[in-house]
Amino acid sequence: MLKRIKVVTSLIAVLVIFGALQLLSGSLFWSALNKDKEAFALSQISTRNVTAMSDAWIELNQTRTVLNRAMLRLQTNMASKINGGNLNDLINQAKQQLAVADRSFQVYYNLPGTPGFDNVIRDRLEADYANYHDGLKAMLERLQANDLEGMFKQNIEQKQNDMKVSYSEWRAKQTELSEQGLLQNQKAFTQMMWLLGIVAASVIAVIAACWFGLRQVLIQPLHRVLEHIRAIAAGDLTQPISVEGRNEMSQLAAGLQEMQQSLVN
Repeated sequence: MLKRIKVVTSLIAVLVIFGALQLLSGSLFWSALNKDKEAFALSQISTRNVTAMSDAWIELNQTRTVLNRAMLRLQTNMASKINGGNLNDLINQAKQQLAVADRSFQVYYNLPGTPGFDNVIRDRLEADYANYHDGLKAMLERLQANDLEGMFKQNIEQKQNDMKVSYSEWRAKQTELSEQGLLQNQKAFTQMMWLLGIVAASVIAVIAACWFGLRQVLIQPLHRVLEHIRAIAAGDLTQPISVEGRNEMSQLAAGLQEMQQSLVN
């Protein structure tokens, strides 16, 4: 059957096969690269959200610590002596820390949401953050008015506890999604390695098949024709020249056969 295939057709078929393998490997690589990009983006977005919100949460807790110290100063002169410093200094420090918390929260708010994140958990966290933040801000205002009772009425401990519960749940979910992104990344890498292995094995198999086909279609017939040409050149016109197939090498053998017969006659 191979002897019926023209040499040019065989070469074109080989080029087409290698082109198809190149397109296949390129598409597989692009798909794996795209999945890797998505997984990396998921992990990065989650990390940036956690960093920004954590910074805001820490600053709020620091603000509460400062306000607690200020409350002690308001209660007794002895507490003021023990802690040292001026009440106005604590007020300014609390203002600065609230401002830092606001900036960190704004960074978090402007970030894109983590893909696949539960909006209910996010909304609960933001609501508890707002309550905690507003409670600290109200305490600061009461502190500036020397209203110790008003500071106690803010029930800031409960707001902090609510925020802690929401933050823990939110961060656990962020960690879960980030780990999923890493697993997807590893899975995509493993799939890519398997696919590359399959493509490499396919390329080797195609090369072997192409070599076998070219030997049958081109190399062996060409060697036989060259042997007949050498025999004719040496004056030996008795060797039979067989013509099989309809490709270029068969046509060459047929022409050589006609020349041999002409020389014999």
